[in-house]
Amino acid sequence: MILLLLALLSLAPPVPGGASATAEAERLAEEALRLEATDRPAAIQRAHRALALTSEFVPTAFVSAGRKGEVVEDEFQAARDGYRRHRARLYEALGALLARGGKPLAGSRYLARAFLLDATPDRGLLLARAQIALGRGREALATVQRAIAGLVSLRPEATAVIAEAVDVAGLPSAQAEIDRGRLQATLGDAAALRDGPLELPSELRLSTSPVLRRTSASTPSAFSRSQASAVRRHCQTMAL
Repeated sequence: MILLLLALLSLAPPVPGGASATAEAERLAEEALRLEATDRPAAIQRAHRALALTSEFVPTAFVSAGRKGEVVEDEFQAARDGYRRHRARLYEALGALLARGGKPLAGSRYLARAFLLDATPDRGLLLARAQIALGRGREALATVQRAIAGLVSLRPEATAVIAEAVDVAGLPSAQAEIDRGRLQATLGDAAALRDGPLELPSELRLSTSPVLRRTSASTPSAFSRSQASAVRRHCQTMAL
């Protein structure tokens, strides 16, 4: 009797969204990306199927249940984290296919979901490229800055995306935006970064220098146009 029961259980269909569905969804997503070069519509269809397979969260697909079929709190949290990473891979596959297929708006929505679930640098760059294609340069910069936060060195592809985003946003310097991202990652909420002219108190001075005044005999009272242009070029060079 026990052997018969075990045999029937082994033949039972998998629980929707269970471990077998999770593996099948990830297989479909990988297959969709491989199919992109030869049949994009079929690839997008497979990616949609992959998302639909695991639309419901089944904890036991990611962790083992206890003796009574229960999942303790720590295991439940681990299952949720695993589910988020799994769904991020599926959203990323569909979003990348749509964005590269000339549908950046639809693609950006799926990529944004993937980046929200599991914010990896590669996902951030994919999302930023879709935002650039939509003309959203400042959004793309914010995405890249979040994606590269904590990285020891800046990857060449990230630098290229930042330069494109700066051009689309009409900002003056890619290096300034890279520095802004690094400062935000380092300082967090300890300091507020503000755009605009720097206004200092009139009597402010360096500890080793006297107060500088425009009327001082040691400084010119006015700049010629060529001098002003030279100063501006020098400042731009220092910012790079």
